[in-house]
Amino acid sequence: MKKAIIAAAVAAAIAAPAANAGVTIYGQVHVSIDSVDMDVSSPFWYDISSNMKDQWEVNSRGSRIGFKGSEDLGNGMKAIWLAESGYDFADGGAWASSTRQSYLGLAGDWGTFTVGRQYTPYKVAMMGSGIENMGDTAADTSSLANISNQGSVSNAIAYVSPSMNGLTAAVAIVPGEGSGGNDGLADTISAGLIYSANGLYLGASYQTANASGDDPTWWGLSASYTMNNLKIAAIYEDMSDGATVLNVNDFSAPSGHNSCDIDSPCTDGETWAVSATYTMGNNALKATYGHHENNGGDDDREQTGWGVGGFHSFSKRTQAYVVYSSKEYTDNNNFIPSEETIDTDTISVGMIHKF
Repeated sequence: MKKAIIAAAVAAAIAAPAANAGVTIYGQVHVSIDSVDMDVSSPFWYDISSNMKDQWEVNSRGSRIGFKGSEDLGNGMKAIWLAESGYDFADGGAWASSTRQSYLGLAGDWGTFTVGRQYTPYKVAMMGSGIENMGDTAADTSSLANISNQGSVSNAIAYVSPSMNGLTAAVAIVPGEGSGGNDGLADTISAGLIYSANGLYLGASYQTANASGDDPTWWGLSASYTMNNLKIAAIYEDMSDGATVLNVNDFSAPSGHNSCDIDSPCTDGETWAVSATYTMGNNALKATYGHHENNGGDDDREQTGWGVGGFHSFSKRTQAYVVYSSKEYTDNNNFIPSEETIDTDTISVGMIHKF
């Protein structure tokens, strides 16, 4: 009995400071069982058949744990912070990712100012449309369509305006810190504009960065509309001046044959994608389709992907799903009358719990 009382007292002592500081623990556990079938056909000048696979896998998909909090500073202003990390629930790898968000900032009636690793305004405006209706699954639209700038960015200094009749603006700058000879405060600039009201979402994104020889630039438009149980979303993005590199994450190709380099620069590209979600009580049917292509130098590369899925919500925090996805990557080489194609088909059964 005494041990129980002591344990309770210790737990209360530890929890009290966190409660007073307004700390919230949150996260997501997402695990899937996948059947992956990848076929590769390559030209005669190199062999990547060893990357072919037809196998079952267990994957942790975007599982994470995070801590966030705030402190009231008075006069309508508060300090805010967030620290988040990935956790691999498939193999138990703790703190599996250091690429998630972590920042400190101030917020008030004037808007929000943050410094640290965080999502860019480009990403926020693009993804706010809900285009990723099966995000983190095998039918993730960003992966199927190779949408750009989807990770968080280190050393970002960001400002987000308050909503003005449904309109919100955001801008971020990132110092180069000596990378590629860049030592300025705003070597990367990212901006986003969002309008959201009455089921309509409209977003516009822009991002540019200093780079050796080029200033890669991205711009994009996104939109969605919700009508009762149906939601439709679409995005379009354009990339120029060396902004796009179509990487295929399913396999490792020989050096120089799966990236854009000096000898084979991919200087221009575009991406578009659409998705739809129809909700019926605790169930939802979802579909997505996207296409990416980049052109320049000696190679033209493109990728097309689509996916469908059925989702069932056991509660507001727990759901299970079955999805099917298919994507095709093609590398057309102008020197050799042949092409490399990679076809990947995946059937995935998964479960998601949020806390």
